[in-house]
Amino acid sequence: MAVNEPLVCGRVPEKGVPVMIFHSGFPDTYNSFDKLVPEFEKTHTIVKCIMPGYNKRRLPFKFLFGYSFDTIVDSLCLVVKPYIDNDSEVTICAHDWGSYIVQRFVCKYPTMCSKLIILDVGLDDMKGKTASEMFFTWAYRFWLAFAFILSLFLDILGVIMMGIFPWKLIGPTPKEYNMPRHYSEIKGFMCYPYFQMFVAACTDKNLAPHFVKTIPTLFVYGKRKRVMFHGASFLADLEATEGSEAHALNCGHWIQTQKPNELCVLIKEWEER
Repeated sequence: MAVNEPLVCGRVPEKGVPVMIFHSGFPDTYNSFDKLVPEFEKTHTIVKCIMPGYNKRRLPFKFLFGYSFDTIVDSLCLVVKPYIDNDSEVTICAHDWGSYIVQRFVCKYPTMCSKLIILDVGLDDMKGKTASEMFFTWAYRFWLAFAFILSLFLDILGVIMMGIFPWKLIGPTPKEYNMPRHYSEIKGFMCYPYFQMFVAACTDKNLAPHFVKTIPTLFVYGKRKRVMFHGASFLADLEATEGSEAHALNCGHWIQTQKPNELCVLIKEWEER
């Protein structure tokens, strides 16, 4: 079922024209990558994807409890398939929950992506994290999952829950200084990925994606965070795999808006190697 509603710009989709898919996360809009798109739209067909439902005033009744990860992954397949069938090379660049989704996507559909660019959220095995890091990692996730539950009764309750969480005190990214989306545009139901994460943990044996060595992967993450959203084993896999790299930038979570120039340079240099 198609639940993705992508926006397309850049070069006209034609046989052999390379495609760059940008997939944003929580709680972002189609504009999340606007500082990157101009660098690629002259050479690529640009496809912008958001988390399903984020462009709606409310979730459809059929997806009242949010979109499952399998539903989102299969819907992304429907977005990508026409370009693969048109013999186009598809590169996917994703951030936050978008990063998690595309990592699940390449596990299920490894032949439908030529290159993968992951921003700030890699594979996290939780090994080696201290007790405080575990707390900072999970506290906000439980909180946002509960915020989504409250939003089922009245959406503003979810918004209030997001607003009163002590982000600077115990949040994972206390030094954020630039977000792509203004808080006034955020809806409580947008927390559904956190709720679905716990649903999947109880029902899905394949909750954690695995590293796909056959797909060249560029991982870029921000250093200015209280905790990292990746594990040491993920960095080791990248280092040991030809064509894959990891880079840390002096910024927070929203790399594409905080360090767009540096990020573009990294992407272009990596693609040329």
